[in-house]
Amino acid sequence: MVEGQWWLPYSPERRVPGTLTFDDDGLELVLYEALGEFVLPESGVAHMGAPEWKVEPVLHGRSRARKDFTLFEAGGANLAGPFFESREVYRPTLALEGSHTKEDRFTSIWCSFDYLGAWVDVPTVTTHEPDLVKIAFRAQELTNARLSDASVRLMTGVNGTAGGARVELTQWTALAITPDEPSSAKALIDRFSRPVQDLLMLSLGRPVRLTSVHLQPADQEDPREGTAQAFFAAVQPSVARKAPRDAALAIESYTAPTILSSRRTTMPLDAILTRWFELWPRHRGVLELLLSPLYAPFMYGEHGFASTFQSAEALHDLVGLHASDLSKAEHRRRVKAVATALEVAELSDDVREWVGRLIGGRNDTPLARRIEALVRSTGPVGEAVLAADEHFGRTVASARAGVSHGSAKKKTKHKELDPVGRYWYGQVLRWVVRTRILMELLDDSDAAQRLVTERTPFQVAVDRIGST
Repeated sequence: MVEGQWWLPYSPERRVPGTLTFDDDGLELVLYEALGEFVLPESGVAHMGAPEWKVEPVLHGRSRARKDFTLFEAGGANLAGPFFESREVYRPTLALEGSHTKEDRFTSIWCSFDYLGAWVDVPTVTTHEPDLVKIAFRAQELTNARLSDASVRLMTGVNGTAGGARVELTQWTALAITPDEPSSAKALIDRFSRPVQDLLMLSLGRPVRLTSVHLQPADQEDPREGTAQAFFAAVQPSVARKAPRDAALAIESYTAPTILSSRRTTMPLDAILTRWFELWPRHRGVLELLLSPLYAPFMYGEHGFASTFQSAEALHDLVGLHASDLSKAEHRRRVKAVATALEVAELSDDVREWVGRLIGGRNDTPLARRIEALVRSTGPVGEAVLAADEHFGRTVASARAGVSHGSAKKKTKHKELDPVGRYWYGQVLRWVVRTRILMELLDDSDAAQRLVTERTPFQVAVDRIGST
């Protein structure tokens, strides 16, 4: 909560008291006086109507602690009039702490994530010598990469407080991105922050929080003034799921679902980042479905299973694993043969037309065969899955139908899953999708498959579906 004075950039002489709060519902600014001065019409009579939604592109503020704030796209429906007392409420989309800027344009963005340092395996800030401990205070660059439209640096350093007999220091790790052209905060977050968060979740197989975002305003006269911290509403795992104190131990333990980190691959970090930003736009739809249970772990288990299945289905189509059951020519011959048989059959014209519509455009591979093709494309990973359940594709396709069409329950010849079984099959399917994407990222199928098959959680999940 921030208490202070707030005003419009083009009217700094009129400042009103108010409180800015930020919670799970987003940002809210409550003002205890009208932001704009009310002007009576020449007639002297004010006509009061229903309040209309109004958006102020930019608002400035200064807290009681003398910190500068900028709010963007502050919208609210407030009643204007000649009142002695007034209360207005605005909902900004983004707040900047530490800057007064007049436009939503920024020259760089710094993003921190709660597992980033562990994933990178940053060097410690202390070095030990006989009777001496040295601390590295300066920020240092760990790696840098060049994207098509920006430069990316991976930075680490320490911050904290010191005084008297007490010193508190915390190591930080951040991704610093400088686009070739200034851009809006939303564009920078969508273009750079979300892909990195997706990469960490895909690599670690667990929820990862975006812990801070800092932006450098384009109209800042002196870049040495530093960046401003940004606050905005975002769908994220709950605070209770933030990284443990020893994050490195958590992601590298034998029970961790990690498939990629700087310790687990010889591929340089700069190459990983460059390659990932090339792949991410193409795989965005698959990743949204695959990672949604991690971004929103409160969703029901059946919804998480359905989302995972849809990601596998989308990935199958994306990588072109036999999308059609027959070639176009063979499909046309089959349809023609059926149409000829219908001509001599004793059927009404309506029935013939219905059958023609039904078979004319249906040349897609059944869901079970799509999943099986995706599983087989992962080499030893898929072999382990099919050894545990040779009908894995049919099993998960049937479970997906049960989730999507719960009322259509029917007996089948293959395995039916209860909620526990559906959980384990969903976990195995997640391993398959992650493997297939990792194969593209590393451009080395053998290495990617080996990183997955050696993981204990993968082996446990496969054993569970074998005994279900």
